[in-house]
Amino acid sequence: MRSKKFKIPVFLSWLIFAVIVVSASAQSPAPSASTTAATESPRRRSILDVIVTDPAGAPVAGLSPKDFTLYDKGKPMPLAGFQAVNAAINGAKAAAKVPTEVTIVLDTVNTVSDLSSSDRQLGGVYLTVNEGADDLTYARAQLSAYLRDNPHLDYPITILLFNENGAKPIAPASADGNVLADALAKVDANLRPARQSQGFYGGLERMQLSTTTLSALALEGVKRPGRKLVLWLGRGWPLLQGTDAETDAKQSKLLFGTAVTLSTELRLARMSLYAIDPSRVPGEDRSAWVQYVPYAKPLTTWKEAAIGHLAAQVLAEQSGGLPINSPNAVLAQQIAECIATDSQGYVLLYDSVPATQKDEYRDLKIEVNRPGVKVRTRVGYYAQP
Repeated sequence: MRSKKFKIPVFLSWLIFAVIVVSASAQSPAPSASTTAATESPRRRSILDVIVTDPAGAPVAGLSPKDFTLYDKGKPMPLAGFQAVNAAINGAKAAAKVPTEVTIVLDTVNTVSDLSSSDRQLGGVYLTVNEGADDLTYARAQLSAYLRDNPHLDYPITILLFNENGAKPIAPASADGNVLADALAKVDANLRPARQSQGFYGGLERMQLSTTTLSALALEGVKRPGRKLVLWLGRGWPLLQGTDAETDAKQSKLLFGTAVTLSTELRLARMSLYAIDPSRVPGEDRSAWVQYVPYAKPLTTWKEAAIGHLAAQVLAEQSGGLPINSPNAVLAQQIAECIATDSQGYVLLYDSVPATQKDEYRDLKIEVNRPGVKVRTRVGYYAQP
């Protein structure tokens, strides 16, 4: 029996149009070798934010330009600029301060609220079903704990409540952890999973709302200089696997264009996405989370495009962030580690070569002349002629 075909919604076309706007707004005079502005020039000067950690996961300080080798589509590229940024690392002298924005999204759209047992231990705290012991309750409690433990934050944080009406801040951005925790407590009564339509089209609706919200965050981020961190607390939007839907050539091209758009928006905004699953149920089946893995490899042609290429976990890896699913870890500690690690590192500038065709995918690789270190940055980008 033939599978049903579904119609790609209008939002995909809107996202593809948005990349034209964001790309045009990113054109500016070429930065000097010491500049770390967030925009790229018509000369294709590109900016890479790079995180280098030791085997224990701690940021590595004291690196110089000669320690880095950058490959663009396998070709070594000379660095046009270099800068170590933000806080002192491992006792080294504090590096230059570079603006960093942190946004934390509480996702009520892609949240599971039903629990199969009456009691669950969540990060050392026992909660009952009647007390609302779901992903959101735990995420709120752990985010509040992080804020209370850090009353003087290194960077202003914006907390967004994401529901069926979009993402709205619960309070103005603040570096006062107690102020943000107080604001979070006030929205507790309304912190519940959004009403969700069921079935394939319900999943499609949630995926649409999630990706357009992420796109809007990136588009706003392009307007401001500096690095942006987005911690998305949720189980990720539906990948729509196991449905009876298929795409034709036109729809596959729309999906490819959307993937290119989201990747480009995140790159131009200098935005790293952390997709963090807040579920902490011991023994819970985690297979749904790893369904993104086949789509994590580079998407180079529309013929391979699928809904899974728009997964939160895939976009996180592409952006230089991480998909995080650790049921035995305490969420508050993970939030602290993500912010502390990702707000330190290095900025590399280089001049990329124009593409020979539209949306030409190029992989990026950075080698560091230090044994045992791990390097994290964007995995690639889509170049234009």
